[in-house]
Amino acid sequence: MGGKMRLKLKLNKLLLLWRPGLQFLALPVLVVSAVGVVGMKQHSRSLQTKTQELAAEREQLEVEFNQLRLERGYVGAYARVGEQAEKQLKMKVPQDYVIVKVAETAAAHE
Repeated sequence: MGGKMRLKLKLNKLLLLWRPGLQFLALPVLVVSAVGVVGMKQHSRSLQTKTQELAAEREQLEVEFNQLRLERGYVGAYARVGEQAEKQLKMKVPQDYVIVKVAETAAAHE
């Protein structure tokens, strides 16, 4: 019963504060509060949309990153083959070479 008595006292205090002149003050406060709630809801929705856009962009960047890693591995393997050819097989890239055009023969046309 003690809880009910305290609640009644609080309600009585609120009713004493509620005077006819305060009604005009409460209406603008209520409208401003409602506009604030709508504005925050709109802001929340725009942030959610932005979050989804950024998540899609992140996924696209992850795909691109993985493709680049594969390409790097491929290029690295190609360079490694050249390095091993030089070290183990003692192969070298020719420094000076001549391109010779071979004359076409009649047998090649037939």
